[in-house]
Amino acid sequence: MKVISVVNRKGGVAKTATALTLGAGLKRKGYKVLFIDLDSQGNLTSNLDVTASQYTVFDIFQRKRKAVECITKANENYVIASSEALSNIDSILHNTIGAEYRLKEALESLRKNNSFDYAVIDTAPSLDILTINALTASDSVVIPVQAEVFSLDGLAKIAEVIASCIKYTNSNLKVNGVLITRYNSQTILAKAMKAEIEQLSEQLRFNVYKQPIRECIAVKEAQASNADLFTYSPNCNASLDYQAFINELLESI
Repeated sequence: MKVISVVNRKGGVAKTATALTLGAGLKRKGYKVLFIDLDSQGNLTSNLDVTASQYTVFDIFQRKRKAVECITKANENYVIASSEALSNIDSILHNTIGAEYRLKEALESLRKNNSFDYAVIDTAPSLDILTINALTASDSVVIPVQAEVFSLDGLAKIAEVIASCIKYTNSNLKVNGVLITRYNSQTILAKAMKAEIEQLSEQLRFNVYKQPIRECIAVKEAQASNADLFTYSPNCNASLDYQAFINELLESI
């Protein structure tokens, strides 16, 4: 099982949409996918139409349940659901030795049993202990960014955290790429910021996916309908862009 985290400290960059669409795209290619929601807001969980879950990822972090016990099946999707209690996880795990390894340890049994081909982790818009857990448990990370002014500082900060994880908790972690999302090529600012992101990524030695995800109302409409983008609007610009992104990602994993 390959584990892919979708990470950005900033909200509004289509992070959850990217996790949802990545997982849906992998499923369409015949892979068995596990979705993991590490955001206490639970947007991924809601979008996958998980209305009730006996156990959640919070139980994993408390070491009360094994990962396999926390998997919920909803509409042919396998999900380890979020919990509002995750908002308190930093204080709960404060000063706990090895706290950053909780998720990695829990997923080891799924890896050994080849229960899934891929696990896709959606993270909160922060760089807290949950995101550190995601990076520590992952084989690769995708960084969605919007072509706007504040993206550069955010990308640089994420790079620092990833470098620390590679050094201290997960030497095998690979930055699969930076994905430019909600892109509008008609604006001068977006074009300029895209060039800046590409330049900074080159300095950081991060790959930038060739096809940015164009701004598309169908992305939000699909989420509002609790449908994946490929089912909701298979021929919209964003669907075509996400297909290109997934193909490029698979070539490098």
